[in-house]
Amino acid sequence: MPPPVLANTILSLMPCKLEQAQVQSILYGSEWVIRPVRTLTETVRSLARCHSPLVICETRFPDGDWRDLLAHLSSLDNISNLVLVARHDVALAAELVNLGGYDLLEKPLDRSECLHVFASARRNWNARMHFNTYAALQRVAGRAGVSWEIARETAACRAARS
Repeated sequence: MPPPVLANTILSLMPCKLEQAQVQSILYGSEWVIRPVRTLTETVRSLARCHSPLVICETRFPDGDWRDLLAHLSSLDNISNLVLVARHDVALAAELVNLGGYDLLEKPLDRSECLHVFASARRNWNARMHFNTYAALQRVAGRAGVSWEIARETAACRAARS
């Protein structure tokens, strides 16, 4: 069974306590809840317990770098959007997006930019989840020879019983 999803939760892999505190102060009073982690291993464990639609990180951490994290996120059913926090670097931003990351937030962090990027990443994640659910229902319906609406109602009935 997949882990539950907390839609307003950001998993924050920021080994530097000062950076972590800055992100927490930026999010103070907003709708977002931040779950701080310090290592890739801790991040993997945390995502297995409870899924976050958004993961932010610095470029390097004690047991890996952002590429290692992106590779792990790509292996999950509900792929979290990865937002990288780094100094201005056009090549890094291009590599991040080309490899499947969501966005790069430049240091020093700006509250309005952070909130905008986080909200946009959540909308993107929600749209992907709805599309994946719709596509799965169409596949099931096609195999069963019924309309996707019937497949959706059947899935909803099964979910209500569990």
